[in-house]
Amino acid sequence: MSTENNKTVTHQLLEELFNKRNLAIVDALCATNVINHGLGPGASGIEGSRRSAAMYMAALPDLH
Repeated sequence: MSTENNKTVTHQLLEELFNKRNLAIVDALCATNVINHGLGPGASGIEGSRRSAAMYMAALPDLH
């Protein structure tokens, strides 16, 4: 992917996830073996990313 494509996908992910509260976008845009080093041990992959996003949305309901 080009830099511009990466920027577009990242913007779409953040817009859908945090502004529109659409957790399904994680499944649509992330690879099944996604590695997010900020999630902590044992919290990788799609499910870990989805759980992490849900945690942020619950803890920070005005996050957008």
